[in-house]
Amino acid sequence: WEAHEHDPSFLLSGSELEEAEQWVARQAGKQPTPTELQATYVLRSRRRATRRLRATRAAVSVALIVAIALSVVALVERATAVANQKVAQSRQLATSAESTLDSDPGLSTQLALRGLQLSPTVQAQAALRDALPQVQMLGTLKPSAPLQSPNFSPDGSLVLTASTDGAAEIWDARTGKLRQELISPSGTGLEQALFSPDGRKVV
Repeated sequence: WEAHEHDPSFLLSGSELEEAEQWVARQAGKQPTPTELQATYVLRSRRRATRRLRATRAAVSVALIVAIALSVVALVERATAVANQKVAQSRQLATSAESTLDSDPGLSTQLALRGLQLSPTVQAQAALRDALPQVQMLGTLKPSAPLQSPNFSPDGSLVLTASTDGAAEIWDARTGKLRQELISPSGTGLEQALFSPDGRKVV
């Protein structure tokens, strides 16, 4: 090391450095004591090993930070891709809703709503605004008093309503016509009227 003008490549490392440090420690107070050159050689070797260890740790830390940063970027890009996919699907559903508006307003409304659930795009909102006025009412009931709670029969063919004037009325679900009226003996308003499970009785 001295003959090569203290070239760092001649310094000790690894197990050789550990053995040299142990030898210097064992020679403390003994004869012959390590020379100044030997002590300097071991000290310089330790300093170089420490610098290399620090550099390695720094490189690992930088690599770890870079890996974390790349992971965050990947997550952000994935979230952006998913959001863009939902926007595209929402717009596609809005286009389908507009194309089916004339033939099937109900389906058009469902497609527009599905598009809004995926992503509230302008196209889906516009499709829903266009579809809602076109949705046809299947039928209306014309009770004599305000209704409390309409209920369908088990087979869906009848509608049972309770009204504030104490009447329970059975309507034809398809035509909206009154089929039968049941009057409460007390004359007080009804809060609810229900079909029995088999649809043959009313409570």
